Amino acid sequence: MSGGIQFTPGSPLPPALLVGGSARCLQEELLAKCLAPLGKDAEVERLPAAALQKEKDEGGLAPIVLRRLASVSLFGARRVVVVIGGQELLRDKQSKAWIERPTPRAHLIIAATRPAKDGPYAVPAGLPVAVCWETGPQSPGEVERFLERRLALRGAKASRAAIAALVEQAGGSLDVLDGEIEKLSLYRLGETIEVADVEALCGHTAGRDFDRLWQALLAGRAGEALAVVQAMAVEGLLLFGGGRVFGAAAVANALLPMLLARVRRVAAVASPNEKLVAAAAAAFGMKPGYVHFLQRDARALGPRLLRWQAAAIGAEVQQKRGGAREDDELLEHLLLELAAR
Repeated sequence: MSGGIQFTPGSPLPPALLVGGSARCLQEELLAKCLAPLGKDAEVERLPAAALQKEKDEGGLAPIVLRRLASVSLFGARRVVVVIGGQELLRDKQSKAWIERPTPRAHLIIAATRPAKDGPYAVPAGLPVAVCWETGPQSPGEVERFLERRLALRGAKASRAAIAALVEQAGGSLDVLDGEIEKLSLYRLGETIEVADVEALCGHTAGRDFDRLWQALLAGRAGEALAVVQAMAVEGLLLFGGGRVFGAAAVANALLPMLLARVRRVAAVASPNEKLVAAAAAAFGMKPGYVHFLQRDARALGPRLLRWQAAAIGAEVQQKRGGAREDDELLEHLLLELAAR
C-alpha cells in the first residue's frame, strides 16, 4: 500500500478516507461497511467526480466538494461527502489543505476502483488519509467462491457448471460477473441457475455493458454511469448481431435507442393491472421472466419512473429534430437526468 494509514471497517470514521478496490462492486460493498457504524446519524452525500469536473461555473470538482464539507452544522448531524472516482483530490492543493485541517464533524471519502495489479492510489507522503482497499479474488477458485457469495446475498444458487459457463461467457471482470448474477437471480426467481439460463441471458457483450449502465442509473450513480460509457467509447461496444463500434459518437448512437427502449418497456409493465401487463408483454414479445425482471426495476424506480419517462421522451424528440445536440452530448445529459435523485 502506497502511503496512508490502514483503516479497518467498523472503526470510527476518519476525516479523510480513501476506499475502494479492483471492481466497483467491491468498492460499494466496502463503502457500505465503512458507513454502517454511522447508521442514520449522519448526512451522506454521494458526488460523481466525472460530472462535477465539467461544472466550470462552480469552479470544478475540488471547490464543489469543499463547499459541501464546509457547510456542516457544528451542532447537527455529521456530514459525509463521498466522491466517486475523485482520486485527483489527493493531489489538489485546496483539498489537501482541507485534509490537513478538516472541518469538525465533516468527513471526506474518496471512492475509487483500480486493477488489482496496480493496487490502491498512492497517498502523498505525510497527508493524513486513511486507506481501506479490497483487491478481490486472485485465483479461479476465489472467483468461484466470490460468485457463490454474491448469489447467496441475493437468495439464489447456481450449479457449478452454470458458474463455469458464466465465467467463460462474461470474462474475468467482477463488475460484469456481478451484474450477470443480479440478472440471473431475478430471472430464475429462486430456482437453481443452470447452464441454459447463462446461455440465454449472458451471451452478448452489448447486453452486459448495457446492464452495467442501467444498474448504475437505477442506483443514482451518475459518475459510474458516465464512466461505463467512457470505457465503451475507448474499448469498443460489441453490438447485438456482431460488429463493434468505437468512439463517443458511435457508442451514443448505439446506446440511445437501447436506453429509450428499456424505459418504455419498464413503463409498460409497471401497471398493477395484470391484463394491461399481459397485453404489453405480448406487444413487445417479452417472456414472463423478463417481465418480472422489468417490474422489479419499476418498483425500484417508484415515483422516479414518471420523470424517467419524461426525460426519455424529451431525449427522443431532440434526437429526431437534430441540430441542437450531438448524440454523445444528448446521451450524457440524459444519463445525468436519469441518475439524479
